[in-house]
Amino acid sequence: RRDGKDWKYLSTEDIVEQSLKMAAGLLELGVQSGDKIAIASYKNRPEWVIADLAIQQIGAISVPMYPTISSREYEYILNDATVKYAFVGSGDLYDKLSTAQPAVPSLKGIYTFDVQEGKPFWETIWNEDRIEEVKAISEAIQPEELVTIIYTSGTTGAPKGVMLTHSNIVFMTYVTTEHMTMLLPEEQVLSFLPLCHIFERA
Repeated sequence: RRDGKDWKYLSTEDIVEQSLKMAAGLLELGVQSGDKIAIASYKNRPEWVIADLAIQQIGAISVPMYPTISSREYEYILNDATVKYAFVGSGDLYDKLSTAQPAVPSLKGIYTFDVQEGKPFWETIWNEDRIEEVKAISEAIQPEELVTIIYTSGTTGAPKGVMLTHSNIVFMTYVTTEHMTMLLPEEQVLSFLPLCHIFERA
């Protein structure tokens, strides 16, 4: 995570702690299992991962969205998925989603990953009182439950939502890990969006 010109290092423990606080905050907002939560950001950033993990832990469904699409396209996706809340990065994303919001009855709120004057900041919803409830919900989630809906670019018509379950993600993680250990030398690691998308030396 980079704040200005300084790097801020986040441990696995930091990510777990922050995702639990956000998950508890989502419960406090009234988010329930099966509700859709959208995420959009121009930059590769750990906040995306934290938000995604928080959404997964309470059985809600993440809806990642392209940052470069128009307000009208956001309106279509948000309505099609019946998104309840959205979390966005910097730039014009908050404004584009705000423009779409009046035409999206399901959308109750939009939060920013960065402090922006007059706009709700995502950390304001974090909560520590319901973390044990988050853990209980997480343990009860079944493999066949939906975890994310990924929309296509819509180049041949309206975007289509591709539905993936928890077992889909676990299986792909297992298979990818198995292949990567054979393909990559021990001194290299491979990461991917939304944190990084290049090979880099460990």
